[in-house]
Amino acid sequence: MGQWDDKFERHARKWESWNMQEYSQHDRVLTDIIEDKARQFPDHVVFQFRDDPLTLGEFNERINKVANGFLSLGVKHGDKVALMLPNNPEFLYTWFALNKIGAVEVPINVALKGQGLAYQMVQSDCVALVADLQYLDRLEGVAGDLDDIRQIAYTDATSSGQAMPQWAGFEHMAFGELMDHSSDSPGVNVHYSDLATILYTSGTTGVSKGVMFSHHYWYDVWAESVKYSRYTEDDILYTGLPFFHGNAQGITIGPAILADAKAVIVERFSASRLWDDCRRWNCTEANYIGGIIPILLKQDLRDDDADNPVRLMVGAAAPQDEWHAFQERFNTKILEVYGMTECYCCLVSPYDEPRAGACGKTITGWDVRIVDDDDNECEPGKLGEFIARSNKMFVAPPVITTNLKQPWDCLKTAGSIPAIWAAWTRTVISFSSTVKNRQSGAAARIFPPLKWKPCSVRTRLCWKPASSACHRSSAKRKSRQSSS
Repeated sequence: MGQWDDKFERHARKWESWNMQEYSQHDRVLTDIIEDKARQFPDHVVFQFRDDPLTLGEFNERINKVANGFLSLGVKHGDKVALMLPNNPEFLYTWFALNKIGAVEVPINVALKGQGLAYQMVQSDCVALVADLQYLDRLEGVAGDLDDIRQIAYTDATSSGQAMPQWAGFEHMAFGELMDHSSDSPGVNVHYSDLATILYTSGTTGVSKGVMFSHHYWYDVWAESVKYSRYTEDDILYTGLPFFHGNAQGITIGPAILADAKAVIVERFSASRLWDDCRRWNCTEANYIGGIIPILLKQDLRDDDADNPVRLMVGAAAPQDEWHAFQERFNTKILEVYGMTECYCCLVSPYDEPRAGACGKTITGWDVRIVDDDDNECEPGKLGEFIARSNKMFVAPPVITTNLKQPWDCLKTAGSIPAIWAAWTRTVISFSSTVKNRQSGAAARIFPPLKWKPCSVRTRLCWKPASSACHRSSAKRKSRQSSS
């Protein structure tokens, strides 16, 4: 008998009796939710950075301190601030401190350098930057291009003791200076439709696009994640995926807050440590991207492979030919989602009826079709465009302008950036009565209903009957190892 042999049964019983606390539309301000949770459960450990726990009470107090610190620098409602940080607590303090004063987090891929790095901070009009000292060599090369940034706060995640730079034209400070302020709430009025995040796509089909996430949209993403993953307060989520990526922000960080669960955070994914980490901290869920599944399968066989607490692996692009072998070896369930930065997870594999190689069915609030060049729905086996639209509250991101003459019209980029729908991706999908897909296209931000027409997303796909297998070539699989 293994220690966690009854993990699926225990979870099923809990899910049957548990309900997530819902928030009304006007209460869907992320930092108001955190503050409410902190009042209810101040001693609940919501995050754990390896062995360092962080309670909701501590989390909310530190958010307030950093929020007041930003106000002292002159950062105000609507301002954008770039974050170039590893998976450290300061990332979360910064993100939600900005949101608490109505400002906007702009997370930056820490692997960027040169003009690609400068572009995102300049294009999004960032007025300040919070960065870790380990990235100084990249920042130094673009400092001269950051005309609107005047303040830079530094963390030192590796405890290097490295001195802060003295680049002309910037005010440099240690992150601790932001923390050296009152823990009282700053008292700034923030609306659920206010912009919370500009999350940049990976740029695989062209220049990275900044996608605008309102507080309400993040709430919707988090709440849907709780529902399709069946998270409860008993769950302990695990991730080593980077905080700048939508996967960690939408499938781990936010859902842990909403579900009154806990998230264990590590610096980065490690195939050799993942299962031992999950056993050590009793983690019940872990995230993946496609490449992680075969990497874990390549690890040496161990007698205790199946004896682990992980009931669920949530992610995208699990190889069809390794799906069942992975589940059997590690005694866990794969939950496949499909999405991208612009439409997050609009397709999810049904929890009780997963199918290897399929991307799932539409979740609440999404309509999807595959159409020909005249927007007529394709017959099975015909190549066409996958289009997706939200029937909730949507508006275009900053680098995108709408051209919504028809209900299913797509978003097209402004200026010299090519139209998003022109960058088609070809693949094979499966469908039964509900659309299932593999790739998609562009747009996103939630706002009040009736003020905006639904936006839609397009890409090049093909119907296949439900009896057909969903095959993926190794080349295609490689291209999907990181979602945009």
